[in-house]
Amino acid sequence: MTNGSQRIRTLYGLLRGGNEQPEVMNAILRLVEEDRDARRTYIQLVHMEVNLPWLVDAGTETETRILRQVQKEVASQRRLWFWTISSSLIAVMLFVGIGLLRTDLLDGNELVVPQMLAYVNPDPDAVVDGVVLGQRSVVVREGKPFTLLHGTVQLVTDGQSTIILTAPLQMEMVERKILKLIQGDLVASVSKNDVGFVVETPGSKYVDLGTKFGISVDLAGNSQLHVFDGIVAAEPIADTAGQPRRLVRTGESLAYTPTGLLEAERLSKPTRFMAGLNRLHGIRELTRAIHHLPAPPKSVQPGMLIHNKFIYLIPEQRHVRLPQELEVVSPLSGRITRKEDCITLMLPPETHCSSYLIHLQTRDTNTPLSGTIRFDQPILGLVLSTEGLFETDTLFGLEQMAYPDWDTVVSQKLSRGSVIGFRGTSDSGDIVEVLDDRHTLSLKIRGGGANFDQIRILVSDPYSPLGN
Repeated sequence: MTNGSQRIRTLYGLLRGGNEQPEVMNAILRLVEEDRDARRTYIQLVHMEVNLPWLVDAGTETETRILRQVQKEVASQRRLWFWTISSSLIAVMLFVGIGLLRTDLLDGNELVVPQMLAYVNPDPDAVVDGVVLGQRSVVVREGKPFTLLHGTVQLVTDGQSTIILTAPLQMEMVERKILKLIQGDLVASVSKNDVGFVVETPGSKYVDLGTKFGISVDLAGNSQLHVFDGIVAAEPIADTAGQPRRLVRTGESLAYTPTGLLEAERLSKPTRFMAGLNRLHGIRELTRAIHHLPAPPKSVQPGMLIHNKFIYLIPEQRHVRLPQELEVVSPLSGRITRKEDCITLMLPPETHCSSYLIHLQTRDTNTPLSGTIRFDQPILGLVLSTEGLFETDTLFGLEQMAYPDWDTVVSQKLSRGSVIGFRGTSDSGDIVEVLDDRHTLSLKIRGGGANFDQIRILVSDPYSPLGN
């Protein structure tokens, strides 16, 4: 027996003994990925289980990744086993029942477990089905009611859509792309894999057409839809309602009664969903002048987004893997008031990160605005200089949002960045600091006159699709 095979048996024994700590599961994952003998041993051990009770109960993303990693090997071994079984034995088994073969673990080329349609990430404050969630993920299975009694949690579907659920909430995953919302608020960002995702309410049905939206259902069954970005098709469930399907676009909303009657069509007022939108974008808390835009503006070019009271926070590209190393201002720089305060570092290739853009342009040249942003994940670095912002626009920028033009900035002698001015000069008056927790950015900046302050914030992204 090889060393890898022995180690996988030891780790598997820990799992069977009830030890489901992340380090144990991650160790299994590494062995399965790196050692062929360990992978084969793991397959044999899994096939010895009839109901896979520990897998079904734990249901974590890591375990799902392990299963997907070995599925190809399972399929290959299964085909080999079938060829080695004599034709006469197959005929006998067909007569006495395939069930005697215990093929309930195999369906086609897939390793089958009870259907898991989504999982809920750990949250220390959330109460799910009467139990404090804590540091444990919860599996959402087909046809099983899900009740959130307290808190706000993040649900991730098998297609990698992200849905923020806010208590009190009752729902059920009817099928892979159908969620039945009985009561409560949700905010969803639907991935390309899940286009056509359906949310059913007591009186209406909402079909995603590639978008970001919020839905609220009250105790009486009245529902409201708010579209933050993209298009949602809305229609009543009851055929007798006589209401046609409506396309609801960015910035619009509507409401249905429990009987499917259209109650109102109006411009969206997303205030109700702001907490969910913040969590959807990995933002834990905002203070003072910081304002999170629910949908990206058409332009962040000079003169296009001016406000004397708000510092705008705009989520950019998420789940970016750096193609090469990138120079940024280190979060360990402390209080930055001038170029000389900046400590630079190189983020290595393959670093996973998400980007956020700070934008401030005011008509008041003297009064600074301040506030803090606390992210779910640690801050990896900042881009403060005009040149650095232009160099990273392509990698982190949004296609639907127009960014400043280099020729315009040069010809008008504008300073796009913060602290570090055009061509590396110091831009005094701004204060930027990543606090000791590494999750919080504190700002005190001016954006008037010839300046429009922009800062790009790069935040760690632990995102890893199921099965990869």
